[in-house]
Amino acid sequence: MELAHNLVDWACSYSGCDGGNPKAEIWICGIEWGFAKEKRWDNETYEKKLNEYYKKELPEEISKGGDIPLKDKYYIRENLDYPYGINVAKLYSAIIGEKVGKYRDVAEKSKGSEIFRMNLYPIAFRNTDENFWKGYELDKLTGFEEKHLFKTWCFLNRFPAIAKKIKNMSN
Repeated sequence: MELAHNLVDWACSYSGCDGGNPKAEIWICGIEWGFAKEKRWDNETYEKKLNEYYKKELPEEISKGGDIPLKDKYYIRENLDYPYGINVAKLYSAIIGEKVGKYRDVAEKSKGSEIFRMNLYPIAFRNTDENFWKGYELDKLTGFEEKHLFKTWCFLNRFPAIAKKIKNMSN
């Protein structure tokens, strides 16, 4: 198996992280970036956006390799149009002792530094369906024949690399 050029550097960076404060007491971690269909998109537009991401944007991002800069803020309120964003807001509300039903108020008060928001895996998918991997030729792009091999590789390589970055940040 030959990995795509710069994949290691890219995948072991903050790719797939939404940002925030890595020194925050609260980290909220998703499985992988979602690729939500925006309300204004019809199905044809959504499919076009998916193809642009998998065929153009993602290969360009990977080819740059290196360390993806981390956004220093994660504004909960900016993500309330998406189901996962609502879940993050509700979860954060519960963690800080607020009523979950007040999640919009809590999100509006967010300064962007209360949490660190990341994903385990850096490639965006609209859901966790394994068929997207070959359907969008991610096997050819990454060098991993199947998605579960990529996920295993991330477990063994990406997770320790990000943990090291965070540890170095606190020193």
